[in-house]
Amino acid sequence: MEINLNDWLGQHLVVLWLVSALLMVALEWVRRDRTFAYLGIGAATAGVSSLLYPHWWFGLAVLLVVGGAGIVWNPMSARAAQR
Repeated sequence: MEINLNDWLGQHLVVLWLVSALLMVALEWVRRDRTFAYLGIGAATAGVSSLLYPHWWFGLAVLLVVGGAGIVWNPMSARAAQR
């Protein structure tokens, strides 16, 4: 039985999430607006959560909640610092 890359990544979601987190941090290094930093933190958190609960939709939900909270929180904290 042969195994292809899709099968392997489907069984090892933590690798997929951590590689996507590294890519988002690299994009953040280029852009410097903190958006991809928060999404990278969300992807890393999704990678850790996929160790505990290995379903792709749960990792996606964790990414959206953590990354979205970071993106929403960033402008709020910037406005509070200006006051």
